[in-house]
This record gives sequence, C-alpha cells and structure tokens, in this order.
Amino acid sequence: MIHTVHRGLSQNTKHNGVAPHYLIARNGDIYQLVTDKAVAYHAGNSKMPDGRTNVNNFSIGVELIYAKNDTPTEVQYDSLSKLVDYLVDKYKIPLKNIVGHEDISPANRQDDPANFDWNKIS
Repeated sequence: MIHTVHRGLSQNTKHNGVAPHYLIARNGDIYQLVTDKAVAYHAGNSKMPDGRTNVNNFSIGVELIYAKNDTPTEVQYDSLSKLVDYLVDKYKIPLKNIVGHEDISPANRQDDPANFDWNKIS
C-alpha cells in the first residue's frame, strides 16, 4: 500500500507505534523501518478492493515524504518503482494489489497519495 506522510524523516520513525515498512525520502533514499514479515500499523481501519480486512496483517506499507500540496520527486518515483518491482517479484504480489491508501480507506484518506502519478511506477 502506498501513501504519503507530511512529517519529516526523524518525526516519522517513531510516531505512536504507527509506521510503514518502508519510507522514501525526498532524495530517493529508502529506509526500511519494519521487516517485511512483521505487522506494521500503517493501514488503519481499511479494506482491500477484494473485501479482505485487517490490511495491516498482510500488506507492506510504503510512505513517501512530501507535503500534501507538493508532488513526489522524480527520484522518489524511481526509488518507489524499483522497490515495488522488487517486492512484487519477491512475494509474487499481483499488480492489482498495489494500491493507495485512498483505495482501501476512502472515507479517511480520499487523496492519499496526494498529487500522485500512478503511471510513473511499474
């Protein structure tokens, strides 16, 4: 699941037990905050388009750092694309399951990721 965070890197690494598995900084650096197999509390109360709930229990969360009125940098898109390719290959994730927060929690996250061009990732 892909979403945005509007806090800086240091603020995002410890935020009340809520964290994605991966965080992509403005310069494209990728930080792994939680191991892939561990539950990371990034999805909140959400449901996949296929009806599965408890999304935190089976998903890998990726956050990009940028302000809501901004857009991801080209290097963030590049890093995200490489990370998605790696995770899809490693875990045999169907592409239909690469979703934004808005896709699994539309009531709370109507524009998350904000100003995001899905055509720029694999």
